[in-house]
Amino acid sequence: MAYTVAVNSKDVYESLTLANAKAHALMHIKNDYAHTVSIKYNDKVFAKYEKKGKKLYYTSVNTHQTYEIDSKGNRVGEKTAKAVKTVKTVKTVKTVKAKPEVKNNAGVKIGDIFCASWGYDQTNVDWYQVVDVTASGCYILPIGSKRVGFDTVMPVKNDFGDRDVLLDANNKLSKKGVFKRTLVSGYDGEVYLRLSSFAFARPWNGRAKYETPIGMGH
Repeated sequence: MAYTVAVNSKDVYESLTLANAKAHALMHIKNDYAHTVSIKYNDKVFAKYEKKGKKLYYTSVNTHQTYEIDSKGNRVGEKTAKAVKTVKTVKTVKTVKAKPEVKNNAGVKIGDIFCASWGYDQTNVDWYQVVDVTASGCYILPIGSKRVGFDTVMPVKNDFGDRDVLLDANNKLSKKGVFKRTLVSGYDGEVYLRLSSFAFARPWNGRAKYETPIGMGH
């Protein structure tokens, strides 16, 4: 399932990760695109961002708690722990019996990486890795990103965060917690990955992608 950002009861953005959904909602509020923005999961609102005057507020629908936040989404007056860079490892649980190999009609293979850019007045890049394929689609997982220049980023292959990964004898991931998506052929002959009804990702060409530098966005 995906997280949905809604402005004035209208869905405007879908994301596979909560972090991206929060960043998108906060961007709408800070740039005065709306005074109230909601985040939904399974079509149910669980969080709201509001702007009153020059102050920003975050409300948890489940706990009915509202508190002031800064421009980065952090709670005002709350000390944040110093970020410590850690190396995330993929956990192999066990080996299961291999399944017959399936070939994708569009030539997409396990291990291929797709990227999607989004944002208003700034550019953000999301990365997805193909972990299994069907004849007309594929299964994907979000993967990490690393900055390789002042305004460029690259994907980190096999960086699935803290997920427990189940591998079979063909190095395929189990489909538990994995997102299935449809492949679409564009007018330019390129294959696209449909993330939602209005969001697509294109195959990564192996080169660094532009992303708004840290501290330069809105």
